[in-house]
Amino acid sequence: MLPLLCIAWLAASPTGTASQLPASGNGLYDRLASLIDDDLRASSQRLLVPDDYIAGSGLVDTGGCGRISSARILDWEGEFSGDMHYWELRCLLRSDCGTEGYMSADPCLDGLEGAWERGLRSEAACRLLADNAPAKEQIRMVSEALELWPDNAYWHYRGAELQIEEGNADAALMLMQSGNRARRTELPRPWPLALLNDDDALPVDSASQAVQGVLAQLARSQREGALRPPADLTMMDDPIAREHAAVSAYVEMQLRLAAMRGNATLQLWRPHAALQRLLSDQETGADWPLEQQLELGRWRSALAELDRQGLPEPFGMEVQADGSVDFQPGNLGPAPYTRSQESWINTLRSWRVDMRLAREAGERFNAMLRD
Repeated sequence: MLPLLCIAWLAASPTGTASQLPASGNGLYDRLASLIDDDLRASSQRLLVPDDYIAGSGLVDTGGCGRISSARILDWEGEFSGDMHYWELRCLLRSDCGTEGYMSADPCLDGLEGAWERGLRSEAACRLLADNAPAKEQIRMVSEALELWPDNAYWHYRGAELQIEEGNADAALMLMQSGNRARRTELPRPWPLALLNDDDALPVDSASQAVQGVLAQLARSQREGALRPPADLTMMDDPIAREHAAVSAYVEMQLRLAAMRGNATLQLWRPHAALQRLLSDQETGADWPLEQQLELGRWRSALAELDRQGLPEPFGMEVQADGSVDFQPGNLGPAPYTRSQESWINTLRSWRVDMRLAREAGERFNAMLRD
């Protein structure tokens, strides 16, 4: 009997050591943490994360690299199907995508869409669905979000960008102005990535922090539209887009986006690039009265000073002069993908440093352009 029990125990844990992480009090998180901990130990810490930019960065798998057992999350549906966090996680880890879709840039949205149609709602789910929808469907999703979460400026600004891309200056101006009045400016982030913002809410032992490092790597691979060129008023021919009211509202929108809660240094480059394009355009403010031209001059001088001081570089990425981001690490060349528990903990720490630097730079961004 004893040998059979030992065989069963070993089969339940790939390394022969059962995962025994401290409980966080969140049942879904604890289940996820245990799964990732098992996968880390089974792969000697060498774990590839879905849609990880490392996969295309010149680093190579020399064999033995593991993946998160994301398909096992499908078995949790009976217990967690009423929790939208479960469906966000399932989409994030590409649980429905199969082996071939694990490293795809395109998430599997069927489960998330089904949960949404059944009436489950969350800002993060709405953003995931909108991010992967055609333009017209994005407009519909953003309109629904504005009804559900009118206090979050993010949705007003998302709608304004869509209207700019469609060439609707009046609608864009109204959405920028309503967004500037909104109380909250928060980037909706899928669960459990938002948990990384609060390190007091999660266990702090080494094994748990390594798990959180995997989640930080996953957070880093969610590029959150940072590579998408920002929509700016120079894209429209409508004279309204060049009036002081529109430009002033647009500047305020970009300042609030730069200081957005949940932001990271990568996302700072979109408002920076947007303001660079608009304020450097010689047609901007050309026919404004003197007082408004003086204000424009202050904005331009502040932006030039911000450029001299520099924004923090996103971890492992190169930012080009035009604000675009290069995920290829330049002259590093191919290197083996190696990991240790400490390296995952360092990933968590660097992610939190990245978030802190983003807050500080966003505050500096605002202080300089508001003076």
